[in-house]
Amino acid sequence: MLDSQIKKNFNFLERFTNFFINTLLIVIASFLTFIHFLLISLPFYLAIIPILNYLSKNHQIYFSSNLFNYLIIMLLVLTILYIIIDVIFGFTIKEYLKNTILVNDSQEYAEYHLIFEEVKSKFNIGEVKFLLNTNEEVNAFAIATFRKNYIIVSKGMINHIDNNYEEVEDKIDALKGLLAHEFSHLVNLDFLPNLILLSGLNVSNHIDNVLKITLNIAISLISVIPIIGNLIATIVSSTYNLLHLLLQSIYTYIISPLYKLIETYLSRLIEYRSDIQSAEALGWQCIYKTLYLLLLIDGNTYHSKFSTHPNTISRILKIFGVSRKPNKLSISIISKYFGLFIICILFFYLSINININEQSNYMNINNLTYNFNSLFINLKDNSETLIKVGFISILIIVCIAMIKSIIFHTTVRNTKKTLNTTENTPIDILLFFAIENNDKKAFLQILNKGANLNTTKFEKSILKFAESCNPKFYEFIIKLNS
Repeated sequence: MLDSQIKKNFNFLERFTNFFINTLLIVIASFLTFIHFLLISLPFYLAIIPILNYLSKNHQIYFSSNLFNYLIIMLLVLTILYIIIDVIFGFTIKEYLKNTILVNDSQEYAEYHLIFEEVKSKFNIGEVKFLLNTNEEVNAFAIATFRKNYIIVSKGMINHIDNNYEEVEDKIDALKGLLAHEFSHLVNLDFLPNLILLSGLNVSNHIDNVLKITLNIAISLISVIPIIGNLIATIVSSTYNLLHLLLQSIYTYIISPLYKLIETYLSRLIEYRSDIQSAEALGWQCIYKTLYLLLLIDGNTYHSKFSTHPNTISRILKIFGVSRKPNKLSISIISKYFGLFIICILFFYLSINININEQSNYMNINNLTYNFNSLFINLKDNSETLIKVGFISILIIVCIAMIKSIIFHTTVRNTKKTLNTTENTPIDILLFFAIENNDKKAFLQILNKGANLNTTKFEKSILKFAESCNPKFYEFIIKLNS
């Protein structure tokens, strides 16, 4: 009954993550790339307007009034072409392949290769290269193009496994769980959002350099005009540099961190899904041994609110009891490529709705000034609305805090009713980590999964450990057990 409920919850999580979370991350990454193009194009456009106006009025050289729209369309087309080429040939990911050893063809690491192939056989996936990074950082990740797949494990991660498990079987299981988690990322194309973002940033940096060269050529040409040439060139150059610095700062310190914050919460669902898929491929014990290693690094590691990974205790509790599936794990084509399908629709819609009507034969800076003035007037007129929105936001935050408090106290009461105080379980040790990190919520989750509050598996009891390590938590346990 419990196993069927776990499978039901996982099936929902898998569908929800692939169809919505992955898709949303792909859309956001694409939108962020588009925003970056606007930020690098706008300073160029605003700086070059005086030059275009001067040439138009004095030499009657025609310039489209929709030059900016054409520029954006050109950038979008170039970016899409670059990303397509990039995901085929892998220009962006080459940086991640440096200082690596190909395990597949190495006699020195033949044992690792056999483990890798065993785990690979549990997933419906094509060729995957297993690389060992030579640095000592404790890390592992999966990257790919549409032609090649890579799983990269650092030597630091291998050493961490060797140093914390004495039995060979435990070491092998921990490595298997790690590899299975990365295979799950590959079969679900979880690399796509970051690949789109990194690829988009690469091409936008190249375009930014081209725009700078173009502007410098225009400034050189305009500076030869007698009397006013140098003055106009100075104004244009200063305008561009100031706007470029301002908009890049907005991107670096506001837009990019906002994306990271959104990615933080969305990526956690992806990590849960990969953990559960790994457990279904190998059984929950392997991935448990892998996740336990994360606890040894920094207690309930990755528990920061700004981490893309969920806290490790919650990850272990998600996979606890998940049974192994007899068949290979595979993902439907619709699920894998749903995000790309949505992006194609959005791009098509955007391309046919950009306004390219020719309303004027010359550049008109007055229209631009009017638009900026309208923006500030609207902000001023809507100041009362903004204040109301701020007040409502504060009220919502207070309500959320109250609801969390009510849920916590309700959980405490329910936990008392089903408390296990007699039978030891494999997850009893997690209680010690929760106490060490002062994480009452995780402590209750562990108990609700069946952990023994009076476990006898370890040298110290839960109560004695809490009394010496975290006296306030000790009081909490006494009340819980009363």
